[in-house]
Amino acid sequence: MDILFQGLTQPEKDMIFNSLAQGNNRPLTVFPEWAEFLTASLLPVSQLMGIGEYSVDEGFDRLQAEALTILGLDG
Repeated sequence: MDILFQGLTQPEKDMIFNSLAQGNNRPLTVFPEWAEFLTASLLPVSQLMGIGEYSVDEGFDRLQAEALTILGLDG
């Protein structure tokens, strides 16, 4: 946990792992635009979360919005 999520605070790390342990998660489905999402969204947002530019909630909210845009489901 500490190595994988170095940029997060302990409460943020605990929240992620507690959520996973309680089953409050969904499997990640790879979709046709996955490569675009990975390079344009997931990696950059993960890095920004790692340096504290985004909280976990802000980062995941942004990723969800960007995935919906890429998939054409944003409105």
